[in-house]
Amino acid sequence: MQITLFLHKKKMPYITCVATAVPPYKIAQTALAKAMKSYLPLSAKEKRIIDLVYKASAIAFRYSVLEGYTEIDSVHLLGETAPSTAKRMEAYQHFAPVLGLQASRQVLALRNLPAQDITHLITFSCTGFYAPGLDIDVVQGLGLPASTPRWHIGFMGCYAAFNALRLADTICQAEPNAKVLLVGVELCTLHLQHNTTEDAILSGALFADGATSFIVESAPAKHLPALQIEALHTALYPQGAKDMAWQIGDTGFDMRLSAYVPTLLQGEMKGMVEILLHKINAQDTEIDYFAIHPGGRRILEAAEKALHISPTDNAFSYAILREYGNMSSVTVLFVLERLLASLTDEDANKHVLSMAFGPGLTVEAGLFKVVLPTR
Repeated sequence: MQITLFLHKKKMPYITCVATAVPPYKIAQTALAKAMKSYLPLSAKEKRIIDLVYKASAIAFRYSVLEGYTEIDSVHLLGETAPSTAKRMEAYQHFAPVLGLQASRQVLALRNLPAQDITHLITFSCTGFYAPGLDIDVVQGLGLPASTPRWHIGFMGCYAAFNALRLADTICQAEPNAKVLLVGVELCTLHLQHNTTEDAILSGALFADGATSFIVESAPAKHLPALQIEALHTALYPQGAKDMAWQIGDTGFDMRLSAYVPTLLQGEMKGMVEILLHKINAQDTEIDYFAIHPGGRRILEAAEKALHISPTDNAFSYAILREYGNMSSVTVLFVLERLLASLTDEDANKHVLSMAFGPGLTVEAGLFKVVLPTR
């Protein structure tokens, strides 16, 4: 008896469209440094440290949902010096759906896709909580059917977009006709802390507000460049658990961000990339573009040392860091959006490596292949 084996080849979904949004209040980093010196109870030495930290950040501008962030002489955070977590969450519930829906409507228009064609919804955020939550606000704001399956990925930090992407990939594997809408919102400036710890000063110098929306489906759009998901990988390095963490405090979320994080990441990135490349039987010389989460200037420099790449290779990430700061989980999508906008006819089938990092210490990475629109 002859037995014939039929091997099922895995279908690799695509990121077919990416859009981003920022709130209306744009603040120069130099102005924020001056504001922080008024907001925080600092000694003369600590004020000099503020100037050094903000200057070394490689950030020129950041955005906030709070109008008070634009004031030079003092920062008014929700009308108080150190508002409660409850008051900050009230602000999150007010501002988050506005920004999330702005990005969602942009991505649907860019994709030329009616909202009713969306089959699944995934939202992600680590800077706020409320229920009924952001997922339901997006369903109702876009007019999606009440029966739309939805998930919310919360409090995972700067790497959450990769978890959302992995879930979307799984959905498209199971349902080939799926069109998954992903919406991320981060309002980091709601959590400015009124203390002079190293963590508070560093996080106050880096974080900003932003939102993204992207679509994952089983086939690319005919009129847009897409990124085919070739491989995804996650790794956990517990030795760095205390070096990057979020805790819910009485006056917002307290961020722990050790100066040791870039060193830890530098030691682990190369191994992550080797695992990814092995999954598609490729070499590191086949990586053409990089989309590294710009968690800070030192993290980008650590990536360059670990992966033997240049600042030019990291140009998209540096540009987003300079223009927007670190917007937590949505930031890497700003980088991918910038990369997609730069593609030319010569970029067909080129490979993109993307990475993000967060509490755990967690490293997430993905390899994507450029697919250009049909002519």
